[in-house]
Amino acid sequence: MRVAAIPFGVMTVLIFTLPFKGESYGNFGLLFLFCMLFYLCMTAYCTPYNALIPELGRTQETRINLSTYISVTYFFGSGISYLVPNIAGIFAGSLGYTNSFRLTVGILAAIAVVCMLVPAFLIDENAYADTTPTEGTAFSSLISTFKNGDFRTFVASDIFYWVGLTMFQTGLPFYITTLLGLKDTWTFPMFAAMTFFSLLCYAPVNIFAKKMGKKKLIGFAFMFFSATFLVTALAGVLPIPGVAYGFMISALAAVPMAILGILPQAVVADISEADQIKTGESRQGMFYAARTFAFKMGQSLAMLLFTSIKTINSDVPKGQTGYGLGLRITAVLATVLCLIGGFIFMRYKEDSVISTIRTGSKED
Repeated sequence: MRVAAIPFGVMTVLIFTLPFKGESYGNFGLLFLFCMLFYLCMTAYCTPYNALIPELGRTQETRINLSTYISVTYFFGSGISYLVPNIAGIFAGSLGYTNSFRLTVGILAAIAVVCMLVPAFLIDENAYADTTPTEGTAFSSLISTFKNGDFRTFVASDIFYWVGLTMFQTGLPFYITTLLGLKDTWTFPMFAAMTFFSLLCYAPVNIFAKKMGKKKLIGFAFMFFSATFLVTALAGVLPIPGVAYGFMISALAAVPMAILGILPQAVVADISEADQIKTGESRQGMFYAARTFAFKMGQSLAMLLFTSIKTINSDVPKGQTGYGLGLRITAVLATVLCLIGGFIFMRYKEDSVISTIRTGSKED
């Protein structure tokens, strides 16, 4: 984390400071290189960061709290990033739009690097975890990680979830403008409303997860998301005003987003600790690295599916039968994929995992 933080910030800035003017092969090549290095640095920082969850959170309550706090700060960080155009406008008069935008990105990247270095230097890892390096190669560790049946179940459901969620988030601006017939200026208010409603759900999710367990809530979230996607597919069909329908979708999506924004991280923490107790090997980092790869694969697949499917009937004029059919299909597909993910996740043996953790804790 200490090594990755500064390069992470530098790559963020370099993406917005390409040296050549206009379109060019040089800009294309550098943009590709900087983006690859950006994601490499992000993975190098975020994987060990997430792996601290089972080390710092030794109880179910602490892990749920940690995952909640991380998700809240993620929302606030995302909210600040949306302010880039507003902040750039302050400097636009003297620097011009392009340079003011670059300066803003540079300022926020510097603040982000400082924030990333805080846990890297202030958390005494030796006080919470066994930092002895594991034996064997990274590939053998990955193979051992996927031998865990509960983790395979989780990853399989996670891929379906990220495919469905990414299709929904990518399509939301199109659902608003095409299916509901609203102006694109409504996109940000509805995203903001979805974020706000989701934050309101964080405290109840934290409380119910401690009382009911994570599996029941996550299973409920999968089903609720599926219903939300199906409601989205009917946008513009039901006799409800477009603005009201859009905010209804935002409110519905907020509930499962809160649950699935908090609890999956804690589930991986449970699985990794139970695995450590059973095998005697500490592979928290590999569990989170494998999970990161899985959801990035789901996101990539979602982008391919969405861009391909949304073109169906794209040449049909507005008001004609079949207008927006491709977008409706993407929402229906997201519904099906989320349902499949939910059914897969219900195979997760939470009781067995928690029992192993409690037994190991008593022995310690």
